[in-house]
Amino acid sequence: MGFSDLFKRFLPKAAVATGLMSEQDVFFDDVINRTRDEFEDDKWWWNFKAAESEVFKQEILSLSDKDKTAFIIHSVKVVNDYHRAARSLSSDNRTYQLISIRQAFLKHLFKMRIEMDDDDFADIIKTAVSYSQKYWGVKVPLKGILNQLQKKYEARLPSPVVADALEKLLIKLRASSNAYDELETSRLREQVLIILSPTGKAQVTLFPGGDELPKIINRDIASLPGEERNIWYQLIDAAKKAGSAKPSKKYLQDGKTILDQLGLEKFKQAFIPWLDHLINLKEKQVASSVDYGYATYDVVKYEFLSAPATECFKGLIWLCAMLKDNILLNRIAMLADRAYRKIPGHGQTSTAIGNACLYTLYKTEGLEGIGHLSRLKVKIKLASTLNLIEKYLVQAAEDRNLPVDDIEDLAIDDHELVNHERTFIVGEFKAVLRIEKIGKVSLSWIKADGTSQKSEPVYVKESYPVELKEIKLAAKQIELSLNAQRDRIDASFKQGRKLSRNHFDTYYFNHGLISYLSRDLIWKFGSNEIETEGYWWDGAWVNRLGKMVDVAGAETVSLWHPSTVSAETVSEWRTFFLDKQIQQPIKQAFREVYLLTDAEINTRTYSNRMAGHILKQHQFNSLAGVRGWKYTIQGGFDNGANGIASIKLPAFNMIAEYWTNAVEGENSLNRSGIFNYIATDQVRFNYATQPGTAQLIDIPVELFSEVMRDVDLFVGVASVGNDPNWRDNGGLPDYRNYWQSYSFGELTEIAKGRKEILERLLPRLKIAKVAEIKDKFLVVTGKKRIYKIHLGSTNILMEPNDQYLCIVPDQSKKNITENVFLPFEGDNGLSVIISKAFLLADDDKIKDPTILSQIGR
Repeated sequence: MGFSDLFKRFLPKAAVATGLMSEQDVFFDDVINRTRDEFEDDKWWWNFKAAESEVFKQEILSLSDKDKTAFIIHSVKVVNDYHRAARSLSSDNRTYQLISIRQAFLKHLFKMRIEMDDDDFADIIKTAVSYSQKYWGVKVPLKGILNQLQKKYEARLPSPVVADALEKLLIKLRASSNAYDELETSRLREQVLIILSPTGKAQVTLFPGGDELPKIINRDIASLPGEERNIWYQLIDAAKKAGSAKPSKKYLQDGKTILDQLGLEKFKQAFIPWLDHLINLKEKQVASSVDYGYATYDVVKYEFLSAPATECFKGLIWLCAMLKDNILLNRIAMLADRAYRKIPGHGQTSTAIGNACLYTLYKTEGLEGIGHLSRLKVKIKLASTLNLIEKYLVQAAEDRNLPVDDIEDLAIDDHELVNHERTFIVGEFKAVLRIEKIGKVSLSWIKADGTSQKSEPVYVKESYPVELKEIKLAAKQIELSLNAQRDRIDASFKQGRKLSRNHFDTYYFNHGLISYLSRDLIWKFGSNEIETEGYWWDGAWVNRLGKMVDVAGAETVSLWHPSTVSAETVSEWRTFFLDKQIQQPIKQAFREVYLLTDAEINTRTYSNRMAGHILKQHQFNSLAGVRGWKYTIQGGFDNGANGIASIKLPAFNMIAEYWTNAVEGENSLNRSGIFNYIATDQVRFNYATQPGTAQLIDIPVELFSEVMRDVDLFVGVASVGNDPNWRDNGGLPDYRNYWQSYSFGELTEIAKGRKEILERLLPRLKIAKVAEIKDKFLVVTGKKRIYKIHLGSTNILMEPNDQYLCIVPDQSKKNITENVFLPFEGDNGLSVIISKAFLLADDDKIKDPTILSQIGR
């Protein structure tokens, strides 16, 4: 049936007589009306599909491509005009039903390939320009239309009518301020430019985006020699297509071909400064407007790198996987760390950049990238990112037929350290990096005559700025690696690892970096089912009494844990470290021990030991992430949160769970709809590969102790009872009794450990004559009053009336406990207690008016 026949059959004479519409448009409207009449009145129009309509199949699909284009243009105008007027969106409204039908027809037609001549192209592009998506209208699929034009005009200029339409579209795209369409708009702009100038593509191979990094990159490339500049344009042209989550095999192969033309050194020379720029870049607030529904909204977001620039730079990062270079990998690992840094109220800085970095670290040949992944796993807290890192580590281990823990050991960079030092030759000077303590690497300079100086030589600053920068970066990398490996070793107590002697000697005892940690830990050496405890002291392995032990025939080595030996043995090891003033990198000899109680034996499958506490939810979530637990924040909305924090224990085929509930009440939600506080419940151990909950009596002693230690740590840090201001700031009125009972109640295992340490340390301190341990408190006799510092919460009561004294530690002031020997690192609460004791012992010297006003009441 031809188009003229259809008109004769369906065109209402009255509509034609008005002259307000073309005969063709009247026909199109009639088709829509007759489609509506195909269905019952109770039809659900929200999800209507064109394929349901026989009228559509018979009369729209049978139209010529030119008439289909006319139908599209007419319908886009009708739909947008309807929404622009902000009319009814009710399914009971017939006019809205007709709009829904028209939208469904358009959606179907947009998926079809419709051949167009230049006039059709021009008309539909102009329609897209005039009728935007602002009023919930229909979005014309410009990408598909431009793809057709790009093929048609691949080697020649477009016709004047098409060029005119494209110029109008380009003006519209350049004026766009929609924050959420930035990437798509950038791609469309580039596509239009290619069509308008098919023989001059070099002008559009510039790095995309309007922020600072693209300007730097384009400036740097423009200054390169012609051939090198053109190769970079090829790389950028390829990188712009990096729209997927991972690179395709073809993308990497094509990119490698281009990289080979450029060469590694020239690539690094340009790319490393760009990486450094991003690593040091601070995110900024960007205000924009977004059209949604019938209104335009002002949006404020944090921007690290614009969407077009992010996509292109992501593509360049992927290409680094084809290059095996440690300097590049160091920078990419640092960029990953930067990209996952959280912006308050926003989320991670740039997940796309971070994920690209992780992929490159995983895919790069060798183990250097895997070593960086292992370090990042300890530092990053975001659950989805941790899952991705763990996935890459597991795959890397499977590829090499090794356990994950072993592959992480093999991948640890020794940073070329010898006796915990590394030397660089810089002109006439030697630069020496030395590990002073965890988190601190010193840099000293030795002159040609052998004398040393602490300050950086002016000669080096002026003549070797690049080398100096790399030395400082090496120092930073050593500090980061040492922190990460310290935390990894601490977490390994929950893994039950037993190393072969050869593996221990190679990757722990004799390793350039790890030996700084391993030689200050107690190890168990196993041979013929006999285990010998040993600590490396003064060039030999000794026991807790300082006597040499023979471990030459040991076949296995594992970390010593205090839960597996007698209390007497633990006490003797603690005396050993205190007498010799040895500070362990982790809390080992003085580690808290959690043994099964009678109550837990009776409850059989769960422990209530850590139930009934009120925790700050955000603080709990952060701490749980640091300790390797997974938890979903609870809020006044459905986000799948069940209130359970859990940790996988694959070595034991178990998952430990700590149950919590949101604390509801007046002002219980923050501005983001997140509950401020949670109440704690039971701890359970479930089997990982089979249903059911394990009996607590069947849990290995060391594993039970470590899981309960984590949970006690969560309570000890995140409890509102630790906050001296919580009660005075209002808190939760229904839980003020909890604050009082926790702040000055019974001691947890962590607090009991502090008590034992203080009992041993106190006689050595200058406040020994005015301080003593009494029950749950460190009691300090000042010049004005007597003070009782709780060994758990660190809160203070003043005698004689147990008046509460609020002292908030000032983080900006120098820690007076820096010169006090502590046998381990990491217990901030113990440092706070000692600091408060020193302060209050000389209460006549206190000048803070807030503290003085409380003491004088």
